[in-house]
Amino acid sequence: MRFRANWLIYRQSTILNFRAAARVLATSLALWNVGDTRPARDVGGKDAVERIRRLMKQCHDELSPSEPELPFIADSDIRLGIEDRIRAAWTDFNAQEWMGATVFAGAALEALFLWSLKQLTLADMPKRPLDQLHLADLINLAVSNGVIDAGTEQQAGLAKDARNLIHPGRALRSGEICNKATALAALAAVYRLIEQLKKLVVHF
Repeated sequence: MRFRANWLIYRQSTILNFRAAARVLATSLALWNVGDTRPARDVGGKDAVERIRRLMKQCHDELSPSEPELPFIADSDIRLGIEDRIRAAWTDFNAQEWMGATVFAGAALEALFLWSLKQLTLADMPKRPLDQLHLADLINLAVSNGVIDAGTEQQAGLAKDARNLIHPGRALRSGEICNKATALAALAAVYRLIEQLKKLVVHF
């Protein structure tokens, strides 16, 4: 507890020093722009530029690695591949690229279903290999083998319908297009499935 308190005090002090030095330089820069030649005043007895340089050296060049979104998938290649699709979906979503967000989320959903079904001894084996099945088939298999509940089945169905809008014929017949709602529907299905798999993985 004492360590945490000391760390918080140090952090607050660092922020205050940085802001003080930044304010000094901002004021001096405005004066320099109109011909003033006086040097920037010290901050806490130290040169303002040097103070900022020292504080910036304490910052890491890179963000610390994020926690895996799918820690229950032991195979790192599979896990990273699915996590990349989820990140790509959010990247497109934030860029308002609704089709890309919908497609990437749908691809992540399909991969999650495929992975989960491969962990099971299926009650009814499909006629084709799992890798060749469409998302609709994977959803049906997940239902019949107890992988997902009715709510997740419904959300996954919405995601399937949303992703199908990338086909021109389907979009033309329905009059619908990929939009913010389809992207959110697909992403919601991904996260709903993830929550179910976290609970089920102990039984795989």
